[in-house]
Amino acid sequence: MTSSTWHVAETRPRAEVLAQANLERQGFSCFCPRFQKTRRHARRVESLLAPVFPGYIFITFDPRRDHWSPINGTTGIRRLVGSAAGAPYAMPESVMSALFDRCEGSVIQRMIPAMAPGQQVRLASGPFATALATIERLDDNGRVRVLLDILGGSVPTRVHIRDLEPA
Repeated sequence: MTSSTWHVAETRPRAEVLAQANLERQGFSCFCPRFQKTRRHARRVESLLAPVFPGYIFITFDPRRDHWSPINGTTGIRRLVGSAAGAPYAMPESVMSALFDRCEGSVIQRMIPAMAPGQQVRLASGPFATALATIERLDDNGRVRVLLDILGGSVPTRVHIRDLEPA
């Protein structure tokens, strides 16, 4: 017995919405995660939904049971991401679960894991990679002030939140 898995299709530039509408019209279930983005232009500030993965969309189907070849000819789709033999690659279930856990509908609520002051973290990159630190303060720009545990004491330093992982 086979089950549906998630696959990735490359879309034409800025055609994720068009591709999703056309695929759903054909009966495929699609997922195009988006996030709230602020755009500033000519003294105007507007909020819009932008794709998390520009140029890509997720589609669920069973390649052994479903007739998936029409996907490559769908308006807005460039190609299914797959092997040289033509079979589409399946996305790992753990990756899709992590995406769904961060979404409300198709909108990502948090791009990065939630972190709070006082939480123990590990530096993921840089000269102190793998060192333990404690979050002291977070700001709206993604910068974090941490107390780095080195040389027998706590040294304050600033890092970007993407360079941290839970300890």
